[in-house]
Amino acid sequence: MRSFRAVVRCLFACLIACLSSGGGSPARADADDWQVAGRAGVASVVVDGRSPLGVGAGSDIQYGINDTFAARLSLSGGLQHVSVDTNNKLPGGSIYSYAAFAGFGYTMDVLRLLPTFEAGLGVWGVRGAVKSDHTSVGAQLGIGADYLLTPRFSLGLTAQYVFAPFDLLQHVLTGDQVPQAFAFTARATWTLR
Repeated sequence: MRSFRAVVRCLFACLIACLSSGGGSPARADADDWQVAGRAGVASVVVDGRSPLGVGAGSDIQYGINDTFAARLSLSGGLQHVSVDTNNKLPGGSIYSYAAFAGFGYTMDVLRLLPTFEAGLGVWGVRGAVKSDHTSVGAQLGIGADYLLTPRFSLGLTAQYVFAPFDLLQHVLTGDQVPQAFAFTARATWTLR
């Protein structure tokens, strides 16, 4: 748990550094732009009363509706290792989490810094070392900030939260923990014009 906190603190410090750095030329987020992004970092999944930390990776593609809003598609996956839990009859091995979402993004232009907000609906699930494989309708919420190195290329950080909104009622009634996932990633984005 300490290593997870250290990673979160490091990513938060990097985000603050990006937010506090200024830029000389205005950002270029225009309508009809396509953006392709790849991201990698740490990911955690909460399932069967366990919340292992592991690695995550994903890709995004988005189309600029105007200079602020974009339609987006997002694919991601994670890998977390867990030990056998004989008390709770949980298997050991690897947990594989995956997600595919369609939604919208909102970007603010602040010179070279681009704060972003994301929301989407889609499918997410977990397989592997869990009591039973789980796939359901999911919701994705994310925040981030990208720093434009050139008008077409940016680097940034994102934080995403994924959960199954329609499973909430079922898990409240049974007292189980709602399956959910978190990811803190670095992102590289290329804008196609």
